[in-house]
Amino acid sequence: MTSHVSILQVFHFLVFILCSGCVENDDVTQPLPVDPCPYEDITGTCCDTDEADCTGICFGLGECKGCTDPDAMNYDPDAITDDNNCVYDGFADSTLWQLIWNDEFNQSAIDPSKWNHQLWGAGMVNDELQAYTDRSNNSYIVNGNLIIRALHENYEGASYTSARMNSSGKGDFLYGKIDIKAKLPSADGTWPAIWMLPTDWVYGGWPSSGEIDIMEHVGCNLDWVKGSVHTGDCNWNNECPNQSAGGNGEDQYVSGASDNFNIYSIEWSESKIDFFINNNHYWTFTNIGAGSGMWPFDQKFHILLNIAVGGSWGGICPIDNSSFPQEMKIDFVRVYENIN
Repeated sequence: MTSHVSILQVFHFLVFILCSGCVENDDVTQPLPVDPCPYEDITGTCCDTDEADCTGICFGLGECKGCTDPDAMNYDPDAITDDNNCVYDGFADSTLWQLIWNDEFNQSAIDPSKWNHQLWGAGMVNDELQAYTDRSNNSYIVNGNLIIRALHENYEGASYTSARMNSSGKGDFLYGKIDIKAKLPSADGTWPAIWMLPTDWVYGGWPSSGEIDIMEHVGCNLDWVKGSVHTGDCNWNNECPNQSAGGNGEDQYVSGASDNFNIYSIEWSESKIDFFINNNHYWTFTNIGAGSGMWPFDQKFHILLNIAVGGSWGGICPIDNSSFPQEMKIDFVRVYENIN
């Protein structure tokens, strides 16, 4: 009897050792379950979360681009490869604004992840005379600047060529601060623009879904730039019967706009759009609560950069062909969101 009890005690001891870490399920002792796939990436591969690379690929070597300089305003601690897009000269008040999208144009070529080229022939809008191309002699990067270059040449039935770039689908924004540092062309007949259009056209075609002109300039009125908006009920000043919103736009004199870089900006919120040049406020368009006819600016918009030639405004004086080629130089495009 003594020997039998000893064997039984040994048996229970062995069961206890073997089943340590077991759980009971319906009175049946089982091992603790182990998740066979704690993380599954988009390829269907499983791994632990700490085995996924910066793009979320298991066991991958994904190239995470961003600013890798800790001294920069837009330092990205998760970035592996520097994207040549670090920002050091903070123009916006960092206590109010956080940088969320930018292009410093420090790469060797235009970044296709941020910009699209629109291609069309002469006469598509506003009776403009240029054809828009994606050729490298109409848009390119040199010395840290984006160059949009208008040429006087014969090209597919047009007498002029230029470039029109936009960030649609790659940089679409609702509210915030936008700063664009640019030097403008000077020739009679040129019509450079830094502006925004709706991405989804929620309220219908132009101008019902809105347009925000951060800067327009025509060589025929050298050094006079204009900030404006276009909406269904406020298209031009003479077609904006409700002037309480601020009218359609405002002209501003900028000495040497074609000789010097200036920063053209808007600060856009639910209640208004403020327009600035070199941080000097000169016009406001206000949301007066009159619906989308006056305020379609509650949807996402994207940025456009272009030089037109001739047309309904650029062609208010004869084109000075002897002054071509003409260039708009862009030093940077920066978009911020309000921290508050």
